[in-house]
Amino acid sequence: MAVTEARAREQKRLLLRYARLKKPQDLARLVELWKPLAISEAKKRIGVNNEPFEDLLQVALLGLVNALNRYDPSRNTSFTTFAIPTIRGELFRHFRDRTWTVYMPRTLKEQVAKAYKLDRLLLQTEHRHPTRDELATHLDIPLSEVDDVLGAIRARDCAKHLLMIVCDSCPICLAA
Repeated sequence: MAVTEARAREQKRLLLRYARLKKPQDLARLVELWKPLAISEAKKRIGVNNEPFEDLLQVALLGLVNALNRYDPSRNTSFTTFAIPTIRGELFRHFRDRTWTVYMPRTLKEQVAKAYKLDRLLLQTEHRHPTRDELATHLDIPLSEVDDVLGAIRARDCAKHLLMIVCDSCPICLAA
């Protein structure tokens, strides 16, 4: 227990000093002390889009460094409360930016993510996929733009995650 308390004191002391002075050696030691947090967050994402753990760990460590650089101890928030969302955000950005084989605008990627959520919700509650009209309403887009979202879904790298949307006469869905 004394080792844990000593480590916590060292972390707090270094966080305060690094926030003031931004010394590279303090940053290196803080990364070493907080690395288990980054490892834990990276391990939670193992198996997502077949990303190697080493890549996930690097991204999580980048998030940790970003959190250390932006942390403000004067706000009286624990570092983990600030660091965990920062690390997760970096991991989510990694998946968003690097798991597409074709470049897609961010808004289209966000619409695809919303379409997946709606699909999962309807599968769980009503045991069916959304219609084109339901997608348009849920995404708050015109029906004519639903085809763009469906095309983006089919352009994803991972074919096993493709949505099979129930459509009346959508040529994209009929071709699937």
